[in-house]
Amino acid sequence: MKEVLYSLIALSIIGLAAEAFSRENQESNFSLMNKGDKYVLEGKTEKALELYEQCLNKKDGDSDEEKQLYHEYCLIHKARALFKAKRLEEALDVYDTLPKGSYLWPTTLVEKAWIFYKKGDYNRTLGLLATYKSPLLQSYFIPEVEVLNALVYFRLCLWDDSFTIVQDYEAEESKAKELKTWIANKGYKTIELNTVAGFDALPYGRTLWLQLLHRPWIKNEKEKREILAKLATFLVSEIERASQDLFSISLELYTKKKSLIYKKEKLISDRYRGDLSNVHRKVDQYFWDFRGEFFADELGDYSFGLKSNCETVRKGGSYESQ
Repeated sequence: MKEVLYSLIALSIIGLAAEAFSRENQESNFSLMNKGDKYVLEGKTEKALELYEQCLNKKDGDSDEEKQLYHEYCLIHKARALFKAKRLEEALDVYDTLPKGSYLWPTTLVEKAWIFYKKGDYNRTLGLLATYKSPLLQSYFIPEVEVLNALVYFRLCLWDDSFTIVQDYEAEESKAKELKTWIANKGYKTIELNTVAGFDALPYGRTLWLQLLHRPWIKNEKEKREILAKLATFLVSEIERASQDLFSISLELYTKKKSLIYKKEKLISDRYRGDLSNVHRKVDQYFWDFRGEFFADELGDYSFGLKSNCETVRKGGSYESQ
């Protein structure tokens, strides 16, 4: 199966960060990050990291909130560069320095999840993605999360779980069409910008409101509306892109299932799905059972305990690995 092509250099919601930064100072955080990103694309990781370090030491922003946000953007770009260079553990260490109280922290969970996916730790990947089900994060909608969820279940040969994600995503496609119509009708020109109530009737309204709210450097109302239009358009494109990727995964699932039928085999799937022995943890991490309750200090630290189901059973009772 071809891998879903996502790049952590221009990922999801944060991908629109470029318009966010000061246009006056040529050596602003944005300028340094922009130069660093170009080095990353050229494979010059060390040069990029030097610029990101300079970025981290700058004090751009009129308020403490702005300064903190700029600093966090710099951290994220640094982590992405390390991921691009396949320095996965270093990238994880950088992501872990981002405070959980940050507006940007929830958007990086999926980026960390991709790292664990690349490491083959599918249970930790699913645990990070499950964090988005917390009531505290209900305003964060990232289409890529569903793609990665479906992809992990595919890798574990838990095909019914993967199919369920594909089917459930149809509701998002319908909402995306509504949002697309709203953009075409220029609804962003009349929406009330200063209160979340104005966004509640809009598909993914709270997601868009949150993104706009945490761009305090945008003072001009006309510019805010222009940015809102870009954010909405970008979100629609991400939803459509995720839909295509999920469709590709579903085709692979049908192919796998047909193959088993032709070979008169089935997946083993008659055992208990989860166990603590399947959870990888560091020496300073402890086990706590999850009982359906999300506690703020546990967010981002979840792991599943699933065992791969990629064994097939023949009629004669022998086993093969998928």
